[in-house]
Amino acid sequence: MARLEPDGTLLVIAGCQHVHHVAHELHRITRLPPDKIRVIEPATGGAFGGKGDIGVECTLALAALKTGQPVRMTYTREESFLASTKRHPIRFHFRTGADRDGHLTAQQILITSDGGAYASSSGTVATRTSVFGCGPYECPNLYAESRFVYTNNPVGGAMRGFGVPQLAVGWEGQMDLLAAELGLDPVEIRLRNAYREGSLSSTGQRLTNVALPETIKLAGEIYHREKRLLALRPPSPHVRFGVGIGCLWYGVGNTSRANPAWANTKVKSEGKLVLYTGAVDIGQGSESILQQIAAEAFGCAYADVEVIQGDSLLTKDAGKTSASRITFIAGNAVARAARETRRQLLEELSKRMQRTTAALDLREGMLYVDGQPAMPLARAMEYLNPDMEFLAEGYFNPETSELDDATGQGVPYQEYVYGTQVALVEVDTETGQVRVPECWAVHDVGMPINPINVEGQIEGGIGQGVGFAVTEEYKVKDGVPQTTSLMTYLLPTAPDSPKVTPTIVDNYCSTGPFGAKAVGEAPLIPTAAAILNAIADATGVRITRLPASPENVCAALRARR
Repeated sequence: MARLEPDGTLLVIAGCQHVHHVAHELHRITRLPPDKIRVIEPATGGAFGGKGDIGVECTLALAALKTGQPVRMTYTREESFLASTKRHPIRFHFRTGADRDGHLTAQQILITSDGGAYASSSGTVATRTSVFGCGPYECPNLYAESRFVYTNNPVGGAMRGFGVPQLAVGWEGQMDLLAAELGLDPVEIRLRNAYREGSLSSTGQRLTNVALPETIKLAGEIYHREKRLLALRPPSPHVRFGVGIGCLWYGVGNTSRANPAWANTKVKSEGKLVLYTGAVDIGQGSESILQQIAAEAFGCAYADVEVIQGDSLLTKDAGKTSASRITFIAGNAVARAARETRRQLLEELSKRMQRTTAALDLREGMLYVDGQPAMPLARAMEYLNPDMEFLAEGYFNPETSELDDATGQGVPYQEYVYGTQVALVEVDTETGQVRVPECWAVHDVGMPINPINVEGQIEGGIGQGVGFAVTEEYKVKDGVPQTTSLMTYLLPTAPDSPKVTPTIVDNYCSTGPFGAKAVGEAPLIPTAAAILNAIADATGVRITRLPASPENVCAALRARR
């Protein structure tokens, strides 16, 4: 909704992923002064990229300005299907060379994305797919060419993974095909080529904080165990079981460009900490994560941190909630702000208490003197002038560089996350129906700030990956969308969802807040790839077009016969 406030401020409340970006666009369109525009992001259950573009906000604003009245707008389900951006349809072609021991020697990757009628995030998708096209594997000779084309199809926009889940189907399928050609185990060929500490990436970056081999080893044990168990299953006339494995790597933050975040903190007179962040929580739990980081960095209890977020008037820009960037980038900014506020407070207390700053410490809201608990912070605040303010700003911008136009070399991201997943599938060869009873996921996310939150992201990402792999399809004919409701766009429900066993490999990241990297998009990336590898293991047929629907699976089985 939108309305004009009594002081002439234009207030817009709408689900979005970046309140400051929306405020900037409203300023550009309405010509109102920036301080007369306020954008608030309400409680949002999910976005996955779909609220990254401008949606209803500008329409609402213009209507409110034209009428002088409050305006509310809600899409019907059909309008949402027609008007929202979609995950890019991507066609790719891989050529891969290896020596007899299974070490990659060369790859050629050609990628074409359908961008629809407008650019939206197509440029980002083209860049990411070329950077990550070879998968998390060292290859000394690589040519990756990624382009997007304008068509009269629906607009391709940001969607969890920015094109990388599509490419994972290619690079992981290649590894299985290569292993079969060379007579190698699928786990072993991945271990021989996997990025590890000190590896050179596809863009020539020296990688650090890498625990990919550890995730492959742990997942490999599960893969071999399940293969042994399948060998003991009694045969069925038309139901086949298979196991597949898939790996991932993914950059944290925006690609090869400035990616800053600001945060502010201040101490209330009663000793509570207030955190101001422009980062919006769109259901992924970033409010809790940033609250934890602020509490730990300042030295108070989690409950003693008040978070003010997603309000363009009250906060500074923390960047978009996308690209798995909030924990690492906004989190570093929050930690720096909270530490500076703590420094100011302890410095002033040391003067008032006539003690050295080194003698004072603040932990869990308790002031320590010479290592001994002295008094709660709320009581210590009584030593100070009640009008005194302790506030600070934190800023963080990851160290990246642009990719060279001629060679594609550079530092697109400061840090990367890694992981390996295993999927068990059941395929009915008569009907083509594919079920995914169980998945296992081993992820390197750095040191998790909140392990339960990370496990939830892994479970949700795999659930989304099952839909991407098996059921979800947005159909378009001659540029006209045919899918306009959830009656025909088949989302997985509880009976379709696999049992998920997540494992987090602790890998302290030297540049992250308290050792953390990210998790957001990563769990989705290898899921479909692992499922398609499992279908091939079960049936001997490789599905090359998503989804692996009954129609597509039956067609592939008929073609083989």
